[in-house]
Amino acid sequence: MSEFMVHLRKDVKLLTSDSWFIVLLVALTAVSFFIALASCAAYVQNITWGDLVVTRASLEALQRSALVSYWSSIGNILMVIFLATSSMAMSVEKDSGMSKYILTQRVSKIRFYLSKLLLLIALVLFGLIVALIAYLIVFSFMDVPMLDLGSLMLSMLFPLLSMLVFTAMGLMIATLANKKGAVIAIAVVLFIALTAISQLSINLGAVAAMRDDPTLTNYNFTSGLPLEYQLLIYSNPVILIQGTSYALNVDNSYAPLFDTGQGVILAVLYFVVFTALGLLSFSRERLDVPWSTRLLSAVGRK
Repeated sequence: MSEFMVHLRKDVKLLTSDSWFIVLLVALTAVSFFIALASCAAYVQNITWGDLVVTRASLEALQRSALVSYWSSIGNILMVIFLATSSMAMSVEKDSGMSKYILTQRVSKIRFYLSKLLLLIALVLFGLIVALIAYLIVFSFMDVPMLDLGSLMLSMLFPLLSMLVFTAMGLMIATLANKKGAVIAIAVVLFIALTAISQLSINLGAVAAMRDDPTLTNYNFTSGLPLEYQLLIYSNPVILIQGTSYALNVDNSYAPLFDTGQGVILAVLYFVVFTALGLLSFSRERLDVPWSTRLLSAVGRK
């Protein structure tokens, strides 16, 4: 059996034996059904009290809006859950000293790290499937035309990318501290800060763009965004969750910040950067001399 598979089997066993895993499964299911019921209730209210003529097209448009609302609501919750879960991925082994012992056996730290990342990615996929099943079960009880499979799959694209990015960020956080409480606190505070900064930077960027060019409006201000606001907005992975409304062509009160292709590229960049930073941080685990000192020494010798 390869070294990577040994690490992966160990990680699966550690995850499934942790009481947090059961709590996670229950929380995922409960939250998914609760948000699906809320979205369904809003959908019914729009049909009952709305002033639109009820046609198949109008029902599909309302379902698209309900689906965007569903993924936006549950997406933020799942991002917090997976960020916290991934940030704890190394805490058990660090607390028990298992990770230090394993690393003294001269195993590959890259395989050690990537096995955890792969397991967390599988957990994200499982969570999204549960969320989609909850949505389909709730809406299947209504005698209305369902969206086609392509729209349902497309609606999952940016929630999936968001979860993967925040999972990579959480695993990076896991390399920074040993205590479970500390990494959870860092993850939650970081998520709250990123969410607040994202919305604030978009609002301030829109105001700054329209102030510099009075011909711009909320629907096209992105073309005039000052550089500093572009950096604030596009360096923050929280914006990815907004991609669902862009992908499904649901009306939005703001100009789209990116198209589907640009959003995918952004997500890949975020994921690669956080994974690289995590590997870099984890590289110090087995070194008697910090990697930074070794790097400076190597540069000095040249």
